[in-house]
Amino acid sequence: GLHHWRYCSSLAVSFRKLCAAKDGKGLHRLLRSTEGTTPTSKDLEGSRSDEVVAAIAAAWQAGETEQGLEALCTALRKWCARYLDQKDPARWMLVPMLWLCGHPRHVSGKLDAAKGAGRHQEKLVEALREMFQKLQRDRDRREGALVVCCELLRLYFRLGQASQCTFLLAAVSQAAGVKGLDLSGLPKSLGVTLYFLWGKHSVLDGNVIEGEEKLSWALANCPPKAAANRRRILMYLVPCRLRLGRFPARSVLEKNGLENFVGLAAASSSGEVRRFNKELERQEMELIDRGTFLVVEKL
Repeated sequence: GLHHWRYCSSLAVSFRKLCAAKDGKGLHRLLRSTEGTTPTSKDLEGSRSDEVVAAIAAAWQAGETEQGLEALCTALRKWCARYLDQKDPARWMLVPMLWLCGHPRHVSGKLDAAKGAGRHQEKLVEALREMFQKLQRDRDRREGALVVCCELLRLYFRLGQASQCTFLLAAVSQAAGVKGLDLSGLPKSLGVTLYFLWGKHSVLDGNVIEGEEKLSWALANCPPKAAANRRRILMYLVPCRLRLGRFPARSVLEKNGLENFVGLAAASSSGEVRRFNKELERQEMELIDRGTFLVVEKL
């Protein structure tokens, strides 16, 4: 299980071994095992010997508090600095970075939900923006910038600042140049997340063709057993395809828990305007919440 390392060595020893082995997935598992648990004194032995470990240990002790969030941001900054100093592509460092970026977002969301405000998430946006710019400036570290980019996109959506996504994605596109992004060497979860969020933004922005392209890639590369993620992708992809005159089979919709699109798809494909309007009315609120209402309405 995730916690087996805790019975045989401290956080610092495990961290050092996994870094030496360049085992990114192992590091990700190690970091995840600190969530929702309380460290023992044995777990924390020697954690001052490494800046990143010291910050993770402090976050682990503080839990989901302001101090915990502050320590997580420190850990991420230190990890990014270490990543920038590497001489090789250091792709193994990206998988732990997914947690080091994602967990602070989770904690900031919880803190803000308790206060009914967005202060912690807004502060995190500032920290992530700074890191995105540093990584983006270094041609050899742009893969790391994509990890930060995903978390920024999620935070912008949550804070209702979707317009900020446009600037962020323009910077990514510009850096990728004419060839476009090469996602082949990246961790699959990073590519799928990036293209899902990018596709979602395109849909909300009314760019159906780009939305369909990005979301199709995300769906094709999303593991078949990740049912919840596939459903999320399809919630935005189906309206795009309907708009482009591609009507999904009823079985596909039902298999992915998207029964609400069955009536809309049938009415669109057979051109039954009255039935379509009725379906649209019935689902108006849900589609508006998701941001796909305008795409469907234009069918």
